[in-house]
Amino acid sequence: MKATLDYLLVEDALPAAIITLNRPQQLNPLSTGLMKELTAELERQAARPEVRAIVLKGAGRAFSAGHDLKEMLDRNPSPSPATTAGSPRLESGTGSFARRREWRSPATWAASMRWRCC
Repeated sequence: MKATLDYLLVEDALPAAIITLNRPQQLNPLSTGLMKELTAELERQAARPEVRAIVLKGAGRAFSAGHDLKEMLDRNPSPSPATTAGSPRLESGTGSFARRREWRSPATWAASMRWRCC
């Protein structure tokens, strides 16, 4: 049974899996919910022997705007350097990418980025 995803679209294009960040109106910000969903989906795809490559892309005009700053401000309206340095809130979600080394080889990653000039 396929899980219902709130922030991602997943497409099988075997031997690849295509994962699309799907919050185009907000430029696909990396919110806590998206990062948790992305982590779980990357681990699910990495465990599938028929998937040899994982492609990440963003819906709409941007791959990702980066951290969801609105979500971060809503959690702590007046952050100070003392409260943000080393904060798990700011570092949550990065563990999945550090764990990438633990996933089987030769799974390959690619990111789709659209560059604009001027």
